[in-house]
Amino acid sequence: MSELEDGRTKFLELVKALDPGITVVIPVAASNDLFLISLAKGLHKKFITLSEDDMMDLAGDPGTWSDVTRQVKQALSELPG
Repeated sequence: MSELEDGRTKFLELVKALDPGITVVIPVAASNDLFLISLAKGLHKKFITLSEDDMMDLAGDPGTWSDVTRQVKQALSELPG
């Protein structure tokens, strides 16, 4: 598995651990080195951006894991319900 695919898997695991009711859409490819990721709960959506480097480092770098976890928690707290 590539670093990018491993990062995607870890990202999905992170979101599901925080809230299993969230639907996650990660684009197939980054645009300008950024992924615009959709987090949805029912009809409500929140978007976060994650750099391609951060996505690749997610599985192996505790600092990146911590930063992304904080960003995801913030986005989820802004979703109603």
